[in-house]
Amino acid sequence: MKKKQQKLNQNTAEPPKAHLYEKPCMLTYTGKVINPLKLSVEDVCIEDIAHALSNMCRYNGHVSKFYSVAEHCIIMAATDEFPGWAPWKLLHDASEAYLPDVCAGYKDWLGDFEEIEEHVLRVIADAFSMPYLEGEILREVKVGDRLMIHWESKALMPDSSIFEQFAPTKDSPQVKIELLGLTPWQAEQLYLKAFYHMYRPIEEGEPNA
Repeated sequence: MKKKQQKLNQNTAEPPKAHLYEKPCMLTYTGKVINPLKLSVEDVCIEDIAHALSNMCRYNGHVSKFYSVAEHCIIMAATDEFPGWAPWKLLHDASEAYLPDVCAGYKDWLGDFEEIEEHVLRVIADAFSMPYLEGEILREVKVGDRLMIHWESKALMPDSSIFEQFAPTKDSPQVKIELLGLTPWQAEQLYLKAFYHMYRPIEEGEPNA
């Protein structure tokens, strides 16, 4: 891989109140000692991201069987019918390797959490020399992310009716999603394989669609 960028761009300024938490407070899988509020490109490691997401269960664990964030991302990236840039379909939840996975409805009550999450995603984008997840890139990724909730809830929950707003419409990509049932180890290996398949073209300036 190319050497990671040494300087963050102006969009990766520290999130609010980061100065209050100066000391490193997290030990990652690969042995990095980091502070997520002061995350730098040198802190970001795809092996840490893949390992953490593969051990993290979607929906706060309220599912009928283990289903990892990594598997969710793998399926999104592999589903060509979903619009969006494949590397971001794989990495759109990468901030959860460094922050808690918070249900969307709670975030409004957690003060600066969304700004912190945005900061971490911007640093991850810089670390892998990727455009930031915003604008049209974000809108396209959200299409698949919302549809995944529909299929995941049907497969993993006793009552998926509360997720009816995520059901496909006539304008949605016409695809039926089948979950893979991956173990954490399997999910980690597939996540890394998918990343390295996509990342080589990124370095060459011709990212996979």
